[in-house]
Amino acid sequence: MLRLILFLLQEVAAIQIPLLYPSTSHIQSNNRLSKRSPVELDGAVTKCFIMKLNVNGVDLNFIVDSGSSNSIVPLLGLNHYNGPVLKYVPTTEDVLSDSYFDGSFWKGVSFTATVSIPKTSISTTDAPVIGIYQQSTRSLVLNDQWNHGILGIAYPSLTHSKITSGATIIDSFYTSGSIKKNEVAFELCSYELSKQSYIDIGNTGTVSKCGTDGSPVVWVETPILNFLTVNIKSIWINHQKVQLPSTFQYNPSGGITLFSFIDTCAAKILLPRILVMELVNEMIKSRAFQPRPNLQELKLFYFQDYTMKLKEFTIDWKKLPTISFLMSTGTAALQKNPSSIVNITLGPKDYLQKAGPKEYVFAVGIGSDQNAILGISFMTRLRIVLDRKNGLVGFGPGCGCEATTDGYPVIANEHGELWHPSR
Repeated sequence: MLRLILFLLQEVAAIQIPLLYPSTSHIQSNNRLSKRSPVELDGAVTKCFIMKLNVNGVDLNFIVDSGSSNSIVPLLGLNHYNGPVLKYVPTTEDVLSDSYFDGSFWKGVSFTATVSIPKTSISTTDAPVIGIYQQSTRSLVLNDQWNHGILGIAYPSLTHSKITSGATIIDSFYTSGSIKKNEVAFELCSYELSKQSYIDIGNTGTVSKCGTDGSPVVWVETPILNFLTVNIKSIWINHQKVQLPSTFQYNPSGGITLFSFIDTCAAKILLPRILVMELVNEMIKSRAFQPRPNLQELKLFYFQDYTMKLKEFTIDWKKLPTISFLMSTGTAALQKNPSSIVNITLGPKDYLQKAGPKEYVFAVGIGSDQNAILGISFMTRLRIVLDRKNGLVGFGPGCGCEATTDGYPVIANEHGELWHPSR
């Protein structure tokens, strides 16, 4: 049963809802390294953080997906699924369909439903949902073990629903008056702090934290209101600017620019190949791992998702490089912060994530040359706020900042540091 921490604010309940961390316990030995399967989620809809919603009287476990606006629920008769279902009979509405990066897909219909968050006052009677009656078999969209639905928190423009009222469940909560702000805040914590992960629908549960009042210390504009997009101007490794591919966030054909985005269902930070290779090269040159891994072990660790076990290796964290993302704040954010850029610098304990009590996985992967995907490893020590009304994303101190000793992450603008853990 999910534990809820309630912060009453005027007449609306400000609620931090704990999120369940996806199971990643399948580890097999291989000499000095271990295979962690799967590590790279790539937007797959079966390995994200989970919260509970009640839909038409049925309790369902929903994954929280910033890469979607759809809210997916299972209908009676859904293939390869034996979990709780909604007894809604599809009529002659237009059939909807969608697919994901992992190859999974679904077919269904849209309708309105009564949706609430258990043990809270947050509810709506006309939430747009999509009930699916067919899904792919090789890679399931929903499974009866722990994933009964998908809660899309991206902007309404991505929704497949035919329902015009509310556009998404989050919008429906807002228009119904259940939440006072059309905002979503979340902290997606790392392995050792996973029980502290939460989502705050409405972002009304801010509390003082690590030298701040709990609000973001900086805001950036979402350049396109679809995904949680950000405009990355440059990426630096060990404070050295790395030349980005000519195709990065650029569309020579005059179409839609593929901006970078924050993805709650990607375990890794996915970057263009040249950046990943530069980061790996700097890590190898640092000689931070002792004894030095051999060529085969390096290949397995950096490119095939094997973990490094501390009983076989020691890590000198101070020798490892940093990685920084310089973003444009955009004109829409000027009212909240008088700066044109923000620089977020991650330390090695951000991109080397714990996969168990005494092992680490390299949480950076090779993605597209056209953009960056800032997955869970980007945000495990940041609090992210999505202001869906004004098209802004806020960044502030997140999980474990009270006990952080390595000095990262650091949030700065063109005038200097805005926040780091020692503050």
